[in-house]
Amino acid sequence: MFLNGLWRQVTIDDRLPATGKNSVLCAFSKQNKLWVSLLEKAYLKVRGGYDFQGSQSAIDLYAFTSWMPEKVHLKDADRDKLWRKILNGTNTNDCMITISTSDIEDEEKVGLVGNHAYAVLEVIQEGGLHILLVKNPWANFRWNGKFSTDDKVNWTEPLKKKLRFYDLAAKDNGIFWIDFDSVIDNFYTMDINWNPTLLVYRQSVWDMWDCAGLSSTTSNLILNPQYGIEFTINPSDQAQDIICWAILTRISAPEESRWSEDKFIGMSAYETNNFEKIAYGTRPINELVLTNNEHFLFKAVLSKEMLVYNKFMIIVVKQHQITDKFLFK
Repeated sequence: MFLNGLWRQVTIDDRLPATGKNSVLCAFSKQNKLWVSLLEKAYLKVRGGYDFQGSQSAIDLYAFTSWMPEKVHLKDADRDKLWRKILNGTNTNDCMITISTSDIEDEEKVGLVGNHAYAVLEVIQEGGLHILLVKNPWANFRWNGKFSTDDKVNWTEPLKKKLRFYDLAAKDNGIFWIDFDSVIDNFYTMDINWNPTLLVYRQSVWDMWDCAGLSSTTSNLILNPQYGIEFTINPSDQAQDIICWAILTRISAPEESRWSEDKFIGMSAYETNNFEKIAYGTRPINELVLTNNEHFLFKAVLSKEMLVYNKFMIIVVKQHQITDKFLFK
């Protein structure tokens, strides 16, 4: 598992929870693939056991694969831009996508479970149609709106054959087609895990911030850990934008909860023309939203024209209500 910034071996025994000889109380494969149950057991071991309160799919996939987790709030997203991103990412097999609902007043009417994560299996553009193949991990109970198997209006016969409509209609296995606009309207977030080999340059830094006696309300950033990135621009390079990712991981002991209600972390990035430390950050590139999760992802898209004038970026680690030693990567 990719835990605390490294691939680590997790040792498990050969027992699985069950209520009887043929009834396990854990994840399992209907095709008798044992690795599904073992992978869950190993992950829950480092998360405190089967009495697990819940998770975020992108963080789980990060532990399984080391692929970088990005969260998109769908109500604030640029639909066209997001569609192009996930279509291109899935076409090159460079991303994994899950989508999650918030509260749903009438689940039976909509065919979706509230506060629940779904896997995106395919992203298809067919003419002007933008459509996704989605799976409810419960393997039953599925969407009954636009482009569901109950939809009598939007399907054409050629589209039914191309998208295997009749196979899905034969049995409710939790898998369904849904158009992208309906995803935006009915789901709350989209989590995308990106292949880290997409990054041309990669660097890992392990550090400790001794926050003892530090006020959580100070606006002075001199004592915050800061890291500088210099961008070297080749005028003949055809690329117009440079994408920079940074993942902050709060290092925790295995027995600690992945959710820490009183420990919030984050990062802010600042464009500069030198490597001097930031004392009072006033205009960061990103809007800082502190999280009590163990990971914080920052992503910046920098134009080549901007980097001619400010070719440095300073990343500042931030925290709230952490007053002891803060280990991070």
